[in-house]
Amino acid sequence: MAGKKKHRYEYLNEFKVNDTGGYEFKGSHYIMEAQGNQWKMWLFLVGCVGTVVVAGFVPCGGMYNSFYVILPYAIEACLAAYAVYVNARIALAKGKMRDYVYEKTVPRVNPLFTILDICALMSACGEIIHLLATSFAQATMSGVFIALQCAAVVCAGGYLTSFRSIKWNRLCK
Repeated sequence: MAGKKKHRYEYLNEFKVNDTGGYEFKGSHYIMEAQGNQWKMWLFLVGCVGTVVVAGFVPCGGMYNSFYVILPYAIEACLAAYAVYVNARIALAKGKMRDYVYEKTVPRVNPLFTILDICALMSACGEIIHLLATSFAQATMSGVFIALQCAAVVCAGGYLTSFRSIKWNRLCK
């Protein structure tokens, strides 16, 4: 069976007892080649999360009673919080990440930020629909909300661009 499924805690078999009685990781690692891009990733992440949080405080009409604005925004806010967690795991690895951590973080970054982009665009489009349905009531605040959502899309795209430029090399033991 070439594509044998890994069990949930199979990575624990890669820890071995050392001479002092402690556990030591004997599995493979992934090495990050371009660590200079991490400050760009943090910059774009702070911009993305900041615009998502600020957009939640904008008193526009769609955020009060329209599920087609609130639902994508709620998903977007949860994904932004998860993006901070994933980026922190990458940053705390300091260029060398264990393989089981790599498999749970790095492959999830592209879908995470793609879905975050889609939710931000859906929320902005929902606000435009709400704005057209209410004859441009609260147009100024709706414009601010839409601009913040567009800024979140740009920041998430910038994060993905800087993340994709990082190469990971597997270091087997």
